[in-house]
Amino acid sequence: EKNMYAAMEGEQKELYAAHVQRLLYSLSGQTEKEYASNRIQVLAELTKLRQICCDPGLLFEGYRGGSAKMQLCLELIRNACEGGHKVLLFSQFTSMRKEKIQYYSLDGSTPKAKRLELAEAFNQDKTQVFCISLKAGGTGLNLTGADIVIHYDPWWNVAVQNQATDRAHRI
Repeated sequence: EKNMYAAMEGEQKELYAAHVQRLLYSLSGQTEKEYASNRIQVLAELTKLRQICCDPGLLFEGYRGGSAKMQLCLELIRNACEGGHKVLLFSQFTSMRKEKIQYYSLDGSTPKAKRLELAEAFNQDKTQVFCISLKAGGTGLNLTGADIVIHYDPWWNVAVQNQATDRAHRI
């Protein structure tokens, strides 16, 4: 297991800092009672910060700037593919940008029968990348064709992540 870090730069860093400042400003004037009643809103704002970290294009329509994390992930995937590896890419944000790499994709809207069909195809053919939402692909699938697992946006619950990783390590 290896943790990789990508430092935000340029427009992405500015968007993140501005969103943090906006959140701090909105929270600073609240009483404890107001804060307690707005917890769902705070969680929504934290999700937006996670989206900016992943790729600001997830939050800002028409964003054309860079994403340090996306660039690092694509570099990892390209290197893995060139090395003959097969990759499981888990992300809760299923609208991540697509690259010109052949892949399978599975999310919560994928019917159960299709999930099994995709898993079998991935394990047997030459497609090297399987993009999966963490919740949809975290249980019940045998994806032992993969030898690399990437958690693009780690989940709050490490047990959920570990269960998803286990899809590639089933016996």
